[in-house]
Order: sequence, then C-alpha cells, then structure tokens
Amino acid sequence: MTTELKNLLATVASAIEENADANARARGAAAAKTLSALLGATPGEPLVPPQVPVDPLARMVEQFKSTPQPALLDTLIAKLQSALPSPVEIEQGEGFRLPYVPLAGLEKKP
Repeated sequence: MTTELKNLLATVASAIEENADANARARGAAAAKTLSALLGATPGEPLVPPQVPVDPLARMVEQFKSTPQPALLDTLIAKLQSALPSPVEIEQGEGFRLPYVPLAGLEKKP
C-alpha cells in the first residue's frame, strides 16, 4: 500500500470520528471521492481528483481558533481605531472617587 493511499484512508478515518469538526469532515469527503475516482479510473489515463469546496465560514472559524487571543485583540483594536475619524482626542476623566460615609452603630465598643 502506498503512502498516498494510507494518507487518504487516514483522512477518511479521522473524518468519521465522533468529534470530527466540519473541516475534517470536508477533507474526509474529498478523500473518499478521490478513492472512488481511483477505483473507477482507467489505467494509463491521468487522474484528476474532484475538488470539494470548503465552507468559507468553517475556514474563517478555524482561522480564528488558531489565532492567539492577543493577536485577535490587536486586530480588533486596529479595526476600531481605523473606523474613528482622524485626530481623535480622548479626554482623561477624573477617575473614580468613593466618598467615605461613616456607618453609625458599627464602631468597636470596649
């Protein structure tokens, strides 16, 4: 058995596992179609494996999953800043002040 055939079978096997994601299932379907094309191929003719479109949303979700959170936050901040009108001045507030309010009856008694 060739390495390519083993890879195709492993791809199909990983696609039918219970916890396989949509991307793994799409790769498994493509591998299964390639195996089917191999079985129906005429010897001596070039084999063209079928192309299976990958769902763009699934590809985007996988890309977000693989991106570290700080990089995602930097990208989000850059996008939000680019949406603001240029020169933006952010005023500093006074800060948070909590007034002291004595509570009667809670003093320590000797």
